[in-house]
Amino acid sequence: NSLYITLLEGAEGKGTIPEVLEQIAKNIDSNKLRQNQIIGVLIYPAIVIVIVTLLVLALLLFIVPNILPVIAMNQENIPPVTKALIFLSHTLKTKWLHIIFSIIFAFTICSSFLFIKWLRKYIEKLFLVMPVIGKFTIAYISLGYSMALYQSLSTTSDISSVFDNLANGSKSIIFTEEFKRIEKRIKEGI
Repeated sequence: NSLYITLLEGAEGKGTIPEVLEQIAKNIDSNKLRQNQIIGVLIYPAIVIVIVTLLVLALLLFIVPNILPVIAMNQENIPPVTKALIFLSHTLKTKWLHIIFSIIFAFTICSSFLFIKWLRKYIEKLFLVMPVIGKFTIAYISLGYSMALYQSLSTTSDISSVFDNLANGSKSIIFTEEFKRIEKRIKEGI
């Protein structure tokens, strides 16, 4: 991590390497603990989504085709929802290979959008304003940056270089721009 390297370089000049290494170790432990907690919280919804998806696929691939002869007896009175189920079932059974390739293609296209800076920034903003997820994400990211800010400030007195290091170590476009804006304002004396 470039931020840790910068912290160690600053600690080397002040002779506080053991203290900084201890703070970095605490930060790494804290990050691992938070990641494990998040994974633990997200496992249950992921399992539920997978099971529901498998049940819907089983319904469309095995159950609907078996009751199709019974439904076909009375073609005039079939509700639109049942017609949609029959259509989905038929499409899945006959065009499953096309569907899989379409999903792979769509995933590839969507992931390539993350390399376009303005689109990635828009997606980040959209993600950060989502009601529950946005607040949680901001809190999680802010905690990590506040720990890094604390460690940086304890090793150097140059506040603008601290925000420069945070900007260079950030993977988020939004946070990088904000750290650069803060660094600029500090250099201007605002």
